[in-house]
Amino acid sequence: MISGGGSKFFNIMNKISQKSVIGKVLKTIREHNLIQKNDRIVVALSGGADSVCMLDILCNLKNKLNIDLLACHFNHRLRGEESDRDQRFVENFCSERGIPLILDSAPDKNLYKNEESAREARYSFFKKILEEGRGDKVALAHNLNDNSETLILRLIRGSGLRGLSSIPFSREEKIIRPLLSLTRCEIESYLAHQKIRFCQDSSNQNRKFDRNKVRLNLIPLFLKLNPNFLETAGNAAAQIGEDYNYIDQTSKKIFENIAVTKDDRIEINLAEWQKLHLAIQKSIIRESLLRLDTLLDITQKQINEAILLAGRAIGGKKKLLPHSLQIEVRGGKIIMSKKDKSH
Repeated sequence: MISGGGSKFFNIMNKISQKSVIGKVLKTIREHNLIQKNDRIVVALSGGADSVCMLDILCNLKNKLNIDLLACHFNHRLRGEESDRDQRFVENFCSERGIPLILDSAPDKNLYKNEESAREARYSFFKKILEEGRGDKVALAHNLNDNSETLILRLIRGSGLRGLSSIPFSREEKIIRPLLSLTRCEIESYLAHQKIRFCQDSSNQNRKFDRNKVRLNLIPLFLKLNPNFLETAGNAAAQIGEDYNYIDQTSKKIFENIAVTKDDRIEINLAEWQKLHLAIQKSIIRESLLRLDTLLDITQKQINEAILLAGRAIGGKKKLLPHSLQIEVRGGKIIMSKKDKSH
């Protein structure tokens, strides 16, 4: 379903309400240093309300920021004709406005098993665009609602500080999120006022997906309890992110002093590790696992069990973890390793 009518894509900011929305985005860009003069910004354009709004706002700010704009679209081919409809909409949308468009799609229909695998394919597409030098940064249209939904989902699933951190305004200075201070309501009001069309994803109403359950059931309830919930949740996630970043940076410095990497294993000086605060101990264990493989599928409970094993310093004991990872204490060292499946 395509919503809206006509288009005033290059409409100048002549209404106070629109100045407020565009001004908010400009403030976000400046406060977080998201865009520099002469940047080529690639807008990830799904055809949905958020990305269409972002492209329109950046077009309004194009001269002020002195940037070049192009768009990109990845067709996941997960929703049949609806996915193809979105691509056609994006192609027409960019063609009418003279915006260069980069297209790619999944090689087969329903290729991705879950949301995470689809996300990985999408981000690989963005990475390729940047590596080919076709743009300097990719702009994603995450908003304040997305931030709150992510926080709630990760809280439900038992994430630690890292998972509960807010969605970052930028990542490695190559992925930027200019709309992260806007609510979904502000975005939809902006598009309605400007009479800008966009696509609606029918799967967003399907309550079999956890994010939709949070969006459709929980968020409205939280907003009844606290009308400022989106801002409050965003601030809480940002504070958690600051705390996590401090612990993470501190842990990495300590890691370099007490740990040695040898091929497929990491050896940590047990005596030095035991002197550390529990939060730093956990962070160093997570850092070791991440350097060896991944934290995917590794729970907080498993991390705590690994901490308990190391804390007791009982030689010869091993703790097995997902992805063939294991931890043991031997010879005054905590040894984190990845088993070779061929043996």
